Amino acid sequence: MTNRSIAGSKSIPFRLIEQKRETNSLVIVLPGAGYTTKAPLLHFATGLFYKKGFDVLHINYTLSREEMSVLSEEDFSRDVQHAIDSAIKNKKYSNYYVVAKSIGTIALSYLLNNPMLKDAKAVWLTPLLQR
Repeated sequence: MTNRSIAGSKSIPFRLIEQKRETNSLVIVLPGAGYTTKAPLLHFATGLFYKKGFDVLHINYTLSREEMSVLSEEDFSRDVQHAIDSAIKNKKYSNYYVVAKSIGTIALSYLLNNPMLKDAKAVWLTPLLQR
C-alpha cells in the first residue's frame, strides 16, 4: 500500500509492504535526506526484515536544502508520527523495529517516546549527533 499522510505543514508519502499472512511485527524505515529507501543499506534492511516475517513501512519524505535549513525537529517528528499512524491505523502490531539513517534519526529520537514504541528496537545508521 502506498499513500500520503498530511500533518502539520508537510505531506509525507509512505509505503507499507505487507506479508502475505498477517504478522504482529513491523519495521519502520526512516531514510536520510538524500538517501532513499531504495539505496543499498535500506534496501537490504528491507529485504532482511521482510524475509524474517516483518511488514515493512517506508516513510518516504523528501526534503529540499531550504527545508533542511529551517527544519523544526518537533514538526518533522510529528509529521513522521502522523504518517506512521495513518499507515498502520487498522493493524495490530506488538513487535517493532525502527531503522533510521541520517535525518531519520532526528525523528527516531522523538518516536521512541511514543508509548506504542516503548519496547521497539532501534538501528541508528549515521546518526546526526550534532542536532
